[in-house]
Amino acid sequence: MRIAIPTSSGELNPHFGKCTVFAIIDCDTAKSTLLKMELVEAPPHEQGLLPRWLQQLGVDLVIAGRLGGRAQERLQGLEIPFITGAPTLAPDVLVRSFLNGSLVCQSEACTGNQRHHADGEHQQPNNATVEPGHFACG
Repeated sequence: MRIAIPTSSGELNPHFGKCTVFAIIDCDTAKSTLLKMELVEAPPHEQGLLPRWLQQLGVDLVIAGRLGGRAQERLQGLEIPFITGAPTLAPDVLVRSFLNGSLVCQSEACTGNQRHHADGEHQQPNNATVEPGHFACG
């Protein structure tokens, strides 16, 4: 699985659309391990470009802080799942949390403390789940 995280100063940049660098992390979800991480400079800002660019990079999932409605629609249209409301932590910490099922989103895009799992399940505190493959809050 290839995960993209907008970054700034070594941590998640909460503003997806204004991000100039993305951490691109390859991981093995079966073994819950990180295989490779690289920082990639984003193309110059142009409306709608980032989702297409991430698709060209082979991204399977985006972990973000805030993600505007248009970016969400474009990612959905390209069938790239996303998680919003992620905390401002280092990209490797976020991916490890995702892989071990402990990534908790905290934003108005989420309804409470929701945990995200590498197997595609989105668990709420009462352990209710939504369909596999759905990573996004709200």
